[in-house]
Amino acid sequence: MRKSFSVAGNALAGPQVIEAVAAAYQDQAKLPFARRLLAAMRAGDLAGGDKRGRQSAALLVHDEEEYSLLDLRVDDHADPLAES
Repeated sequence: MRKSFSVAGNALAGPQVIEAVAAAYQDQAKLPFARRLLAAMRAGDLAGGDKRGRQSAALLVHDEEEYSLLDLRVDDHADPLAES
């Protein structure tokens, strides 16, 4: 299993967002994959996130199947990564 990953973004508040996402992803290695990705997304949001502000978030996870394992979308919310 490869242990590499990449982080990218569009219209981010700055390089600190990429750094926060990467650090959270590495720090949360024991979490299940989808929860690890959510932790990384939240860290990026706390580091400034999208410079245009908050409105939506999505997480789509695929495996070997034709359908997604997880399709989580928040299309219009003031805090799309909030835990309920």
